[in-house]
Amino acid sequence: MVNPAPPPVPTTAIYTRGDGVVNWRTSVQRGDYPNVHNIEVLGSHIGLNMNLAVWYWVARKLTEH
Repeated sequence: MVNPAPPPVPTTAIYTRGDGVVNWRTSVQRGDYPNVHNIEVLGSHIGLNMNLAVWYWVARKLTEH
């Protein structure tokens, strides 16, 4: 598989392998680019919005740019 072109803006994918709704493999960003980050957390699909690890990573990534 050929890597897709890099996104024009910094991109972070926060995903969980425990997601029973969305297959985690479709959530990760492909390609080895400096502005693309994949972050795995523990949890369920519906629980991500209240997951402290998710909010930690959102805050951290927002302060980087």
